[in-house]
Amino acid sequence: MITASWHLAFPLLIFLAWGNCRLFVPNIVAGSHIREKDFVTPIIAIADYHDIDILVSLVKLSTDGYLIKPFSVDELIEAIKVAMKRNKPSEMLIPLGGDVFYNHATREIYSRGIPVVLGSKEHALFRLLIENHPRTTTKEELVEKLWPMDTPSASSIKNLILRLRVKIGIDIFITVRGVGYRLNIDDNACGG
Repeated sequence: MITASWHLAFPLLIFLAWGNCRLFVPNIVAGSHIREKDFVTPIIAIADYHDIDILVSLVKLSTDGYLIKPFSVDELIEAIKVAMKRNKPSEMLIPLGGDVFYNHATREIYSRGIPVVLGSKEHALFRLLIENHPRTTTKEELVEKLWPMDTPSASSIKNLILRLRVKIGIDIFITVRGVGYRLNIDDNACGG
């Protein structure tokens, strides 16, 4: 269990490593405990072998790198460079409400420290609303950006907003009838 002293140490980078399947579960549990308290610190996983179950678990933990032994020093350095992009100052975290945050550096939404998995259109819609905050994003803008080559059905945007509301777990989306949508978050959160 991660204790309150975790934040006193506040590491810059975490490595989860295992050499056999007996160590996999304890490391994933440890990673889950870390993510409950800290979803900013990058995590790189190191394993002796490649396994789809491991990859799925690591995606759920929002790890920043996955190396299979043996690996070169150059591969390790590159993994660290990529992972350290996550380790930005807290102003990169945009509070959405309650314990839900958007990490602008990694472009991920976290609810209670766990990454919220979004589809590509859901993510694109959310990013447009973040980028335009506090302004209302018109339906025409959304259609132009999300479906540049297609004509979506009349309910496509409504369905995306509904899915986002469900996945994020809080309703931060304001419908401006006949115009579009905007986020109901602190005006200073996105630099607005």
